[in-house]
Amino acid sequence: MEARDTSKLEFIKQPHIMALITILVICIVGALFTTGRRVNQTLQLSSMETFDACYELVNDEPLCKFAAKDEATTDDSYVLSITTTSENSEEINIIKAENPKKTSSTTHQNGDLIDETIILGNEIYIKDYSDNVWAHYTEEAEEDTEETISYDFTSETSEDVQSFKDDYKFEAMEQCDDKMCYKYKITHDADTNSYSYLWFDDQEFLTRRILTVDTDTSTNMAFEYKAVTIDVPTPTKEISLEDLEEFLDTDYEL
Repeated sequence: MEARDTSKLEFIKQPHIMALITILVICIVGALFTTGRRVNQTLQLSSMETFDACYELVNDEPLCKFAAKDEATTDDSYVLSITTTSENSEEINIIKAENPKKTSSTTHQNGDLIDETIILGNEIYIKDYSDNVWAHYTEEAEEDTEETISYDFTSETSEDVQSFKDDYKFEAMEQCDDKMCYKYKITHDADTNSYSYLWFDDQEFLTRRILTVDTDTSTNMAFEYKAVTIDVPTPTKEISLEDLEEFLDTDYEL
């Protein structure tokens, strides 16, 4: 089969491409709670000011060490496995990162591979299963910015202090593969019984697992910190970001 003319919106309207667009939006908008919540496994506790301020107001040593490490920037490689389960569906998304600028994602839905994407800086590649060619488009280059996590422990009334004191509750010490982890329950909405469990290890204070539960679904996120290499895929064909924006009728930017 010949490669399609990817300037046509028919390509974008394929079900697996629409599903991928949704995943990209979720991954980017939700980055601070997922991948953004990972921490640097090689740096020592680098922000004693954060720890001291947190401990003074929150009085939870492990949680404050986690917060201090969470503010550290990192270029570490990792693999994040996200399994979302509902009554009639299971979706598994594997996100790999060589560094924050080089990532890949694959998605299986009820056992079927439905999405593959690779992001290398401002180069975006999406697998088109109609011809097994990677659709490619280039985002306009922007000035590099360093993504960081920052907590506000300046006063007892700050949102972070209130959340750490009211919403994060230590549950137990549990085994995380070959490590011991602190397990915390995080309450999101008491009225709807929406909550998460957070596991971070007791040596490096790295996020190891997050389990989120609401009325209809549960999402399990498992982190593995290891070397990852992501290369440019082949073969490729061109598609413009304008096509995506036109179809979505939005000013959303990747």
